[in-house]
Amino acid sequence: MAWYYYKDKQCLGPFTEERVLELVNEGAIDASTPMRTDAMADWLPMDQAMQHFGESGRQRVAASNVEPERFSNPELSPTELLTPYLLVLLRGGLAAVAMSWVWARVVVNAGYPVPYLVLAVGGVVGLAVRLGGDPFSLHFRLMACAMTAASIFLGNMQVVIWSYARTHSESFGSALSELGLSGVMDRMGAYTSGIDLILYLVAMGVAYYMASKVSWMKKKR
Repeated sequence: MAWYYYKDKQCLGPFTEERVLELVNEGAIDASTPMRTDAMADWLPMDQAMQHFGESGRQRVAASNVEPERFSNPELSPTELLTPYLLVLLRGGLAAVAMSWVWARVVVNAGYPVPYLVLAVGGVVGLAVRLGGDPFSLHFRLMACAMTAASIFLGNMQVVIWSYARTHSESFGSALSELGLSGVMDRMGAYTSGIDLILYLVAMGVAYYMASKVSWMKKKR
């Protein structure tokens, strides 16, 4: 089971249960240190979180002789609360825009749909979100899904415009002006078949997974 703890305004981890117990013995974690796993809905002080340890783990924690203290969730300023969301939006948004361009260029140059590429879109966007936020935040996972969907949608729009521009020997801007938004949307129906929609949903699932389960993105301490 992977554990995280909150200290000095940082989410640290993941750690194995054995490593958490070592940190307790080293004094890095005490009874009031906020901790949780992906199975927990919220942070808990270590003296409560230890109830989720094995029997040997509870015995070793009890032997640390740390006085239990009452704990409420870390009090953060509005700036500290917003910063992780801004980082996720920045990194995830940049990844979504970049992957939409890659998706469009590959499809246009190949001359036919490359549906499985959307899985890479979800993976890259999910990783970008994982780098920017707490892997246990449901908000961030859902943001990864939303940005993946936006990336696919934007990519398909570019495919329509680039394809039209190539067929009519026009620039991207001229093709967009000639088609108009409604024309682009009408032509996008070619990319919404049943198998396409299933792959899009799978790509969103990949983004959700990558945003929450890639433990090697955080260095163990």
